[in-house]
Amino acid sequence: MDARALHPSARHPPSAGRGRRGLLRCARPRLRHRPAPRMAYRLAGTAPRHPAHPRHPPRPRNTERRGRVAPPRTRQRPFASPHRNRMTRTKTSPLLTTRYGLCAPSPSDAPAARALQFYGEWAEQETDLLSGLVTDGHHVVEIGGDFGAHTLWLARAVGDTGAVHVIEPRRLPFQQLCANVALNQLPNVFTHHAWLGDADGMHELDGEAVRKATLDGLALPALHLLKINLAHALPDALAGAARTLRDHRPVLYARLSGLEAAEHEVDAIKALGYRAWSHTPPLFNPENHAGAVRNIFPGIVTCNVIAAHGESGIEFETGIEL
Repeated sequence: MDARALHPSARHPPSAGRGRRGLLRCARPRLRHRPAPRMAYRLAGTAPRHPAHPRHPPRPRNTERRGRVAPPRTRQRPFASPHRNRMTRTKTSPLLTTRYGLCAPSPSDAPAARALQFYGEWAEQETDLLSGLVTDGHHVVEIGGDFGAHTLWLARAVGDTGAVHVIEPRRLPFQQLCANVALNQLPNVFTHHAWLGDADGMHELDGEAVRKATLDGLALPALHLLKINLAHALPDALAGAARTLRDHRPVLYARLSGLEAAEHEVDAIKALGYRAWSHTPPLFNPENHAGAVRNIFPGIVTCNVIAAHGESGIEFETGIEL
């Protein structure tokens, strides 16, 4: 037999219609591409750095093999996608440790809020004057909470058997007051969101409507100190407190509203049978709780008045009688 008859080209000559391409296909059949085995990479703990196709992300590897954990193939940043949950960091201020308790920081620019932040106290000279007038079991009414700066001291001074009623008509300071009372767990403090006037109704303050009530409407069993911190609140508060002042004759300590209104406010106090003395303490206390040396209130004092009923026999020699 001829050896050429056994050759594939003899069975399929070029004239058979397939040409040279068919001849090569028969002589060397084309195989489908097969990637090299990746066992070597897996055992070594690494993977070839192929750029991942955008439409076909890399398949998750079996991270657990032969009792060891292999490192991840690609290093992904957490929360890298804008459509996923992101971890946001917010700068929060810690609680303020004041002379009489904890206070939540307030973004307000009011002098009381700034003093609590810088000095850990507010108008400490006022508490020095009133400390001899408030004791265990007393009842106190405070109009204008001042973020609870003096409320915390009053709650300690009256003890568990006493009570402190704070009337705050401003919405945001009232919320701040309630937060500070809750932080210090003061069960003997009662907060009221209202404006004290001559009758019940509604009152507009800073563009917001607030409930108007009277001091007589509280029906307090006793009252030893009436402290008014809010400007322009003294005449309205006294107009609805005739019965309470007549029955209990508390000591009055009020902040005057200014030079023009001070004369009318002092006359309203004297008309109830009270004697009045001036008290002008500076806002900066060199012996403040924080030990700060810087004075952020240079030359600023508060114009206050302290009054006692004429039949009580109380006198204040440190002030000038008005």
